[in-house]
Amino acid sequence: MWKIKVPDRTIFKTTWDERRLVEPLDLQDFIDAVNKSVTDGHSFVRPSGTEDVLRLYTEAKTSKEVDRIANMIIVEVDSKFRMFTD
Repeated sequence: MWKIKVPDRTIFKTTWDERRLVEPLDLQDFIDAVNKSVTDGHSFVRPSGTEDVLRLYTEAKTSKEVDRIANMIIVEVDSKFRMFTD
């Protein structure tokens, strides 16, 4: 699990089980594509209930693939939604 700081967690809406984003859909589409790019890949993000972060959960057949898909998703969130602060 990774934590990604974002300026406003409320823009991220999920399904009732918190395993898919319904907003923003372009981020969910990206996650779906990343998941398909590796063997047995599965990942999802959900907003924290208490702080402005997304929680990223990732699994795949190998730890190398886990790291690769997590990094791809983190870069995507960084480029579109992340707040850069120390």
